[in-house]
Amino acid sequence: MKYLFSILFIIGAFTSCIGGYHLGISLDPEWFARFGSLVVLFGVCSEYELYKIEKEKLFGQLKGQGASVFGGSGIPDLTHSSGHNLLSALSHFAVFVGTIVWGFGDKFLIWIGN
Repeated sequence: MKYLFSILFIIGAFTSCIGGYHLGISLDPEWFARFGSLVVLFGVCSEYELYKIEKEKLFGQLKGQGASVFGGSGIPDLTHSSGHNLLSALSHFAVFVGTIVWGFGDKFLIWIGN
């Protein structure tokens, strides 16, 4: 399963966000913000794994290809799979949410607590 690491990183991102939220509510709002950094870390790691998969696919399909005018088979279809697109969107979302939580998570919990 080529997407295993990306899926695990996304799960780690959302688990960190939920765990940090619960620690922020029960202990100290700063915990929520600190866990935002883990969300960003896992999101970026997932995006990097997806990049590596896409790069290998691209280079693997282009190897030995050439213009059909010169006898090659031409450039193959290199569109992303729907699974890749979904994982990419979730990774981007994790990076976005994690960055907001990292910067303002403690202030948000203090605000909703009032």
